[in-house]
Amino acid sequence: MIFVTVGVSKPFDRLIKKMDQLAASYREPIIMQTGCQGYKPRNARYFETLNHKDYLAYLQQADLVISHAGTGTTMDLILHQKRCILVPRMAKYGEHINDHQLEHVEGWGDKLSIKIVFDVNELDVLIHHIEDIPVPSPRKYTRDSLIQAIRDMMQIT
Repeated sequence: MIFVTVGVSKPFDRLIKKMDQLAASYREPIIMQTGCQGYKPRNARYFETLNHKDYLAYLQQADLVISHAGTGTTMDLILHQKRCILVPRMAKYGEHINDHQLEHVEGWGDKLSIKIVFDVNELDVLIHHIEDIPVPSPRKYTRDSLIQAIRDMMQIT
């Protein structure tokens, strides 16, 4: 199963539309947490919001998680060792008020063993080769040290 999560701050139609398109022909279930506004999937099961318990259950069950590049979600993916793809929201598409998610992911891919995708058209090939997507390892992180590592990359004190 593929779990797609985009938080609730603003619509992320670029990602949700692409994953809905892929769900029409993908053999495994795709379940999405879409937020309260924007595009509603036609080919995949979706929830606008999920409580934390249900969110974690879907995250843990998923073979792959495709997500916006939110810091909290990223920490969950690392701590739960979930094979994932982060798609940062971009201001030029009206997905956020600024490009802070782009700034966050600049060092994350290599340092945290996470696949970063900027063009959603790359997702089709990637989800058909899930085994090539790295699994982040929290072995050197506790929750506090992971938060500090992310703060260091974001240059937050």
